[in-house]
Amino acid sequence: MGEVDPRARVLTGQHTVRTVSGAVLRFFLADASRPESGAARWKPVADIEFQLAYEASLFAREPNGTAALRPNTQRVQLALDALAGPGSFFWSDGGAEAGVMTTNGKTPDACGLVPAALPAHASGGAS
Repeated sequence: MGEVDPRARVLTGQHTVRTVSGAVLRFFLADASRPESGAARWKPVADIEFQLAYEASLFAREPNGTAALRPNTQRVQLALDALAGPGSFFWSDGGAEAGVMTTNGKTPDACGLVPAALPAHASGGAS
């Protein structure tokens, strides 16, 4: 195998990842740490935290909170190319968990993406 160009490496565990093409990826999860106010905000997270939460959102949740081995039919994913850069997207598990990946180096708030008020029981963040 040949030597890998160090500029082509993706840095796992970083909140911001720069790619060879010049794109700057940033990762955010909905944070409802202030449930009494009903306000949510976007919390910057490492790419691995984002990926784990994204993967967990693919599966349905049992009433006791454990993941079921069936698709989550409430899940939503939307492209945000016009707002947050080409290839950016929003996902939600249909409940309290949601995430945004921007490709323009900006925060979701700077792109005009404000999370909706989450239910008072929502925990937010990665499970």
